Amino acid sequence: MPFPLLPARSTRSQPARAIAPAAPLLPAMREAIRQGGAPGGATQDVDLSDDGPAPDDRWAESDNNLCGLLPDSRDASRVAERFVRAGWRSRSSSWEGYEIETSWCRLEADPVDGAAASLNGVIAPDRLGDLAALLTRFGLRFILELYDDERDLVQEIKG
Repeated sequence: MPFPLLPARSTRSQPARAIAPAAPLLPAMREAIRQGGAPGGATQDVDLSDDGPAPDDRWAESDNNLCGLLPDSRDASRVAERFVRAGWRSRSSSWEGYEIETSWCRLEADPVDGAAASLNGVIAPDRLGDLAALLTRFGLRFILELYDDERDLVQEIKG
């Protein structure tokens, strides 16, 4: 299929130029991309997914009741990737942040000064232990704080 002609950006009058198509992908690179990886066996990060369950309406519209910190996790993308692999949904929410959710929890994961990642959002209060168990399974150090409607600290879990 021919590429459309685009006018050249210039104050001089010139004839329009065609934009050259990108070089075709090498067969090995094309096959690796098709299989979800990169040439040479490297894998592509998977930090975005709409496959997991959406938050229950009562949690989707609630005020934040969870504050957390992952002291050793500088990259929110890697945090989101772990949740996606566990069946959660994830989408980009800023240049470096991610919204991560499942039926009982909606979190924002954001880098903090290049040294840690914060987790803030809303969680079903009776599922805080489940989130802590998941972070433990991921091998992440964490501090999670659960607050009530009056913004009083109800529970803190460190792992």
